[in-house]
Amino acid sequence: MFALCALVVNGVAAHRISTHSIDMSGSSSIKEENQEEEARRRIDELTDFGAQAIHRGNLVRKAASLSENVSQSSTDEPATNEAIAAFDQYVAQAKKSLDQRRAETIELLKQPAGELVVSATNFHLETIKRKESTIEEQASTIKQQASIIDRLRQPSTFLWNISGQDFSAIQYNDFVESPQFGLLLGSGFWFTYFPKGVRGTNNDGWASVYLKHDRKCRVSGTLTTDFVTKKILAGTVTAESVTKTIEGYGDSWGFARFAQSPNLQAVSVNITESDC
Repeated sequence: MFALCALVVNGVAAHRISTHSIDMSGSSSIKEENQEEEARRRIDELTDFGAQAIHRGNLVRKAASLSENVSQSSTDEPATNEAIAAFDQYVAQAKKSLDQRRAETIELLKQPAGELVVSATNFHLETIKRKESTIEEQASTIKQQASIIDRLRQPSTFLWNISGQDFSAIQYNDFVESPQFGLLLGSGFWFTYFPKGVRGTNNDGWASVYLKHDRKCRVSGTLTTDFVTKKILAGTVTAESVTKTIEGYGDSWGFARFAQSPNLQAVSVNITESDC
């Protein structure tokens, strides 16, 4: 395509210059010959630029493949970082090259021989705009993938340490809450702990523990409570834990009868899957 454009423009330039040479003096002919040589040189430059534009198109397709690879290997941190760094370098180099070509092309239009290559130049300017648009789209895709990867790197486990706190004054069906925290891709989680049980447990010594979220979503994982059991006769203190599976769609996951102990030391959650 670029070779054909150059051939057509060459023909037009040759025709114009040969026609002018018949009617003008020897001095004018020399000037026209110089313009012809300049025009041909610039046409050759644009033809070469066209080949480079095709090469950039291939790079853009590689960038699209890179974006797909980033998405498929989102949990592979070394490979992901390498892919993002490579694409960032490509975007910077491509933009610099496009800016330089645009400036050169616009400057070319200001020259006396520029009228011979106006059509081809406009075509190349449109090509530059299309390539820039494609690069911006690919850069946006990479940024989105990088954002998801950063969020995936957030811990899937959170521990709420309540050792040393005295909940003896809390009444049946009263509760305390943890600060909010994030898990995997989502934020807005917190624990609700009923030291003497939630309504329905009949104040029978069971502690109630729930994982809460600020909107309904699906969660899979486990809840664990760590507590101490005092054996007065033996004079020992034993640390124990209870782990239970949580799963399903909602905004609250837990158990009214989670553990029979008022001496909870910590509550933790481990999320294996979530769309929150």
